[in-house]
Amino acid sequence: MNRFLPLLAAGFCVALGACSNPSPRVSQPDRPLFTPTGPEAATTISEARRLALEQDFPAANKAFERYIAAHPADAQGPLFYGFSLHSQSEATDEPSEARRVRLKARQQLVAAQKLGATDPLMTDLLKSIPADGAPIAKPPLANDRAVATLMADAEKAYARGDYLKAAQLHQEALEADPKNYPAALFCGDAYFGAKIYDLAAKWFAKAVAINPDIETAHRYWADALEHQGKYPDATREYVEAVVAEPYNGMTRERFKEYKERCRPALKGATMRLPSAGVVLKNGKVEIQVNGKDDPFAIALGLCYASACANVRSKDFSKLYPGENKPRRSLPEEVAGLRAMNRMATEIAAAKTEPANSDEKAKWQPALNTLAQIERDGLLEAYALLERPDQDLARDYVAYRAAHRDLLVRFVRRYWCGLD
Repeated sequence: MNRFLPLLAAGFCVALGACSNPSPRVSQPDRPLFTPTGPEAATTISEARRLALEQDFPAANKAFERYIAAHPADAQGPLFYGFSLHSQSEATDEPSEARRVRLKARQQLVAAQKLGATDPLMTDLLKSIPADGAPIAKPPLANDRAVATLMADAEKAYARGDYLKAAQLHQEALEADPKNYPAALFCGDAYFGAKIYDLAAKWFAKAVAINPDIETAHRYWADALEHQGKYPDATREYVEAVVAEPYNGMTRERFKEYKERCRPALKGATMRLPSAGVVLKNGKVEIQVNGKDDPFAIALGLCYASACANVRSKDFSKLYPGENKPRRSLPEEVAGLRAMNRMATEIAAAKTEPANSDEKAKWQPALNTLAQIERDGLLEAYALLERPDQDLARDYVAYRAAHRDLLVRFVRRYWCGLD
C-alpha cells in the first residue's frame, strides 16, 4: 500500500471503511461524504467498500461500477472507487497492470472532484499520481539497507492482508533502527488493519515519541482510541495533531469531522475582526484598511494596523537580525491585536455612548472573545492558528518549540470548548 502521502505518509485501510483518519491507509470518514439516497443505495456503497477492504478487488470493482451507474451524480461513488483502485494498484506486482489500474484510479478521482468532492486525501492523491499512471515516487523507508528490506517485506505482507506478519517485520525494523518513525507508524497501522486497536494505539504512541511534530501518528492514535471508545484521549491526540501541523488541510479537516461525528458538544468559538493590514511599497510601510467597513471597524482597523506598522518599521531588524526584508511577524501581529483590544476596552469604558453604538454592538461579541483570549495569555496562539499567512507562519515552529502547551490550551478552549 502507498502510505507516503501525509508523511508523505500512511495507508488506506480506514479510507475505504472505518473511521475518520485520512492518509492513504488509516483514513477517511466512516460517515459518507455525500449522503446516498435511500437505504439500498447506502448498502450498495457500503458493500463495495467492504469488498475493497477485504481486497476482493474484482468484486469490489463491479460493486462500485454498479453504484456509479445507478447514482451518476453522487461523488461518493467515484471517490471511494478511486481509493479502492489505488489500493489495488499498490497490491499489483505486474508493472503494466499496476499502471493501468493506477491511471483508472486517477480518472475516478478526477470524476469525483468534478462532482464536488473536496476530500483532502483525494486532493493529495491527484497531486501524486502522474497523469500517465506512472508509479508514485516514494521516499526511502530507511537509510540502512537491511532495515529497508525488512520494511519493504512488511509492506508486501500488508498488501496481501497479512497484517500480523507486517507488524512483526516493522517491529524488527524498529529494533534495528529505534528512531525510524515510519516503522513505528506502520506497525501500528498493521495492528489497526488487524483490528487490534489497543496494540495499534501502543505503536502509534511510539511513533509520536520519536517525532511529536508529525501529525500522522497523533491522528492515527486518535483513531485507535476512538475505536476503543476512549473519546477524551482521542480528543487529546486530535488536538496534538493540529498543534503538530496546523497548516495541513487534511489535519484540520479530519479534526473537524471528528468533532462532528463523535463529540457534537465540541463547539469552538468563531469570530471576525475588523480587517486591516500593513504592506511594503517602494521600501515604505503602508497601512491598508477595508473601506467597506463601518466607521467603528475602520477606527479599530487603523489602530491595529498602526501598531503593526510601528513594529515592522522600527523593531523588525532587531527582532530578526538574520532577515533582510521586513515581513509580517508574530510580535507585529500581537502588538496590533493588543492595540485593537485596548482601543475597544477604552470605548467600552467611556461614560457616554458613541454615536455609532449600533456598529459597536455588531463587533462586540468578537471583541469580547479577543479580550478573553488576551486575558488567557493566548494571543500568540490565536494569531498563529487563526490569522496566519505565509510570512506569519514562519514563526510557528519556534513558538511551538517553546510554547506547545499554550497552543494545546488554545485549541482545547477555543476550538473544542474544553477547559
